[in-house]
Amino acid sequence: MEIRSILNTVMGAGLRSTLLSQLREYDTMETEALTIALQRGWDLKDLPPGNRLFLSRRTRFLVRRRNTDSSIAEVMIKKNTKAMISNLKSLHRSQCRDSQVAILSQKILDCGNAHIQQFQHYL
Repeated sequence: MEIRSILNTVMGAGLRSTLLSQLREYDTMETEALTIALQRGWDLKDLPPGNRLFLSRRTRFLVRRRNTDSSIAEVMIKKNTKAMISNLKSLHRSQCRDSQVAILSQKILDCGNAHIQQFQHYL
């Protein structure tokens, strides 16, 4: 996850607290998603380790170029926005009929919007 890849970066206490709070929210939603998948017997594919490493290094590179709270917030806003667009496209393509999945998807989108609002404070 992008947040984990930058937590060892130097940043203000307020931004660190914001990131840790957001990470807890994402962990909760991930647990909920895994529970839904297990209940339905879905076979989940994990992101290949090479891709995961590349994304983590790329995020750290973007943040460390200008290591300020503002640059960290900017990178995280861009990553949240990109993830939200991807999630919306997937949701519309799948035309999800599963109410639990639809509710969780909306929760993830709402959470992403809230996180973007939280980061705007640091710009």
